[in-house]
Amino acid sequence: MLNQKALKTSLHFLFILSLVICFNISGVQANLQFEEIYDGTAEWTSEKMHNGESVAKLLIPEGANVRSGAIVRTSLNIPLNTLESFSNYISYFSARPRFLIYLDTTGNDEVDFVLMSDYQDFGDGEWTLATGGLRWGWTSVDYPLTGSYGDPWNPLIYWKNTFASAQVLSLGVYLEYWGTHPEGIGEPLYVSNFNVTRTDSGSSSNTYLSLEPSLIESPFLDGESANTFVEVTLKVYDVSDLKQHHVEFNYDGEILDYFGGEMVFRLLVGGSTGSPLGAIYPKTFTGTTTMYRYVFKVLKPGFTSIDLINTQLKDDLGIEIPHSVSGCSVHIMEYGEWADQQYSDLETSYNLLQSSYADLLSDYQYLDSTYTSLQSKYTDLQLSHNELEAHASEQYMILEASYNELNLNFENLATTHSELLEEHQELEESLVQLQSEFDFLSNDYIEKNQANLEIERELENTRSLFLLSTTLAVFFFIIILSKRRPIFT
Repeated sequence: MLNQKALKTSLHFLFILSLVICFNISGVQANLQFEEIYDGTAEWTSEKMHNGESVAKLLIPEGANVRSGAIVRTSLNIPLNTLESFSNYISYFSARPRFLIYLDTTGNDEVDFVLMSDYQDFGDGEWTLATGGLRWGWTSVDYPLTGSYGDPWNPLIYWKNTFASAQVLSLGVYLEYWGTHPEGIGEPLYVSNFNVTRTDSGSSSNTYLSLEPSLIESPFLDGESANTFVEVTLKVYDVSDLKQHHVEFNYDGEILDYFGGEMVFRLLVGGSTGSPLGAIYPKTFTGTTTMYRYVFKVLKPGFTSIDLINTQLKDDLGIEIPHSVSGCSVHIMEYGEWADQQYSDLETSYNLLQSSYADLLSDYQYLDSTYTSLQSKYTDLQLSHNELEAHASEQYMILEASYNELNLNFENLATTHSELLEEHQELEESLVQLQSEFDFLSNDYIEKNQANLEIERELENTRSLFLLSTTLAVFFFIIILSKRRPIFT
């Protein structure tokens, strides 16, 4: 369905048509890879063939863990903004698959997160070309897949505008436990070739006109007291200087009848002149917004698409703004069928919530066990802390007493040191005085010693003179005596 919508882009003046490139990836030669999560199985099989080739077989066995899953994926590595859609030939009854887009948003060639589609409807066992995201759109999930999904479901164009520079590393078909429970447990899902529709990024426009939601499922009410109406919104993405628009719808007139429309972005453009299907605005608009709300009356149950045709977007100079378009699908069911579908969807949501609850309960029990263990360790550490604190307090008191005693001794020593310093100064002064006296006495002693030496020399001279005089006197006395009488006869 998305492939047809992408190819119904209008051709207008100065509009650059996106170059649509379709290619097929099939067989073992197409670098397909398998992923098995818990008890899920994925393998090649020839028990069911497609165009004479073996196909992938995905299966969730009886007694499998609720987190089980099986994936077949193919490497691609193209810009997200060039991916229009992709589809696969699949065969199943109740093993309903999802579709996956693996994205690299940081440029490191690694998967940052995955876009995941809603479930396919129940099958009939025949080969069917199926496309993801036609019911609710796509939501973001963590990678590796954990069973925890994002809340918003949006069309692919929303994610292309949100992550304009992202790379698609792989595309995949995913069979998870809750897509098979309960009827599809143990039932195989067969997957054949990948069919990818993309645009050339050099010639495509970022401006996008879309009918949302992409899928409407509603019960049929027809009577005097109630009629069935469906409502769609016209949303424009990344437009610049929008001044006027024109749209037409193509749908099955036996199922729907156009009822009317209402302007939503009146305050942004100051109103309009014309009709909901074509109008001119007093002010231009730049950005992304919901433009109009359209209502269709349901005539009978059935399935139809509402395609946008002959669309025009013009700026304030009357020049057409190149853009792409995407319609929506409407599935009107008998009330019983719709109730069964709602019940199935609610059951799936309940199962997912139950699985998430089980995961959270397991995480809580682990955290509670960890908390109990940590609390026990904390109590032990608290007791050790108290003991150390008491011991430290006792030691502190001992150390404080020792410190006080040492401080007192220090003060006494400081006082004694001060007194000794004063005595030292006094002794130094006495030393200086004694040195002065010693120098004086030394000088006096030297002078007196020199005088004594002079006296001793004079005494020595006198003694020598006395001896000489005595000797001469004796000699002369002897001479005199010898002259008076001879000594010998």
